[in-house]
Amino acid sequence: MQDYEKFWENFGKHLKLGCIEDRENHKRLAPLLRFFSSQSEEELIGLDEYVENMKPDQKDIYYIASDSVTSAKNTPFLEKLAEKDLEVIFVFLLVFITLYLLITYFYQLIRVLVFFVM
Repeated sequence: MQDYEKFWENFGKHLKLGCIEDRENHKRLAPLLRFFSSQSEEELIGLDEYVENMKPDQKDIYYIASDSVTSAKNTPFLEKLAEKDLEVIFVFLLVFITLYLLITYFYQLIRVLVFFVM
């Protein structure tokens, strides 16, 4: 995992941009993306890991678009989801479009709930 963390540190921004700009390959790039979440504030997780960890009756992917982990984890929107023990992905505004496109297209979920925090 350390090798991927180093790879992500060096190329993560390029992968995010690639998902937006390279429509032909964004399905191949999506599994490479990493995010912080309400249950993983120190370690980045992938969308596949998030989906694997979803509750059996959970049909939606939850994420908060914010400028930092601190802002995201301190938003009132997170409280209700935390009470239900639902994981929320923390998305920083640069990748908001990427995440929205990937979740709706790659994971083909019915809806995505988004909260913006600044």
